[in-house]
Amino acid sequence: MEQSPKNKLKMAPSMEWLFPTPFYWNKINDQRAVLKEFEELLPSLNFDYLEKWGKTHKLNENAFSTNLLDDMPLLADEVDMNVQQYLVEIGKRDENSEPWGYEVESWVTKIDEGDYVHFHTHGNCDLSGVYYVRARADECEISFQQPNSVMNQDWLLDRYNVSWMHRATMGKILLFPPWLSHGTPRAEGKDDFVRYSISFNFRFGAKYHRGWEQPV
Repeated sequence: MEQSPKNKLKMAPSMEWLFPTPFYWNKINDQRAVLKEFEELLPSLNFDYLEKWGKTHKLNENAFSTNLLDDMPLLADEVDMNVQQYLVEIGKRDENSEPWGYEVESWVTKIDEGDYVHFHTHGNCDLSGVYYVRARADECEISFQQPNSVMNQDWLLDRYNVSWMHRATMGKILLFPPWLSHGTPRAEGKDDFVRYSISFNFRFGAKYHRGWEQPV
């Protein structure tokens, strides 16, 4: 029904979308050097499926109890630069302030044909991320689920209650809250190409937590 002039709004409306989820991505500076670093480390890594997840995707041995970045200093530097920039983007530190310190766990995910990553969140940490060290641009996607579960009951906003696909190309690093559920589709018909990604969990020191005006 067409509105008559007297029924039209006199003032332009505003729509504000509340409570956004910070999602950060970037390409690292020296992709080739990091790939070489990874390929030198790769022969020493053993991969297998986790029994509790079944035949979904393979992880390196002792995946959640070690820090792979200890053996990849070039990638560690690239990751740190992006973590510090993430903190700037969300307003937690100034561009020229001292870098934040943190503990980190990191591990490798190996995706062969037929593998996939089930939807999951990361556990007891402050920030999570992934770096795509070897991936093909035409087949690598990561899917994120709407974090507001209440929206499942809201038919009026059903167009927004969907998963979001992100093209995760080789050389790209992603950083996001650990509670944001994510996974990848099954890899099929890719001519035996193997995809490798390196995931991270970060825990910042207690002095950076809520209640401190500035890191000391």
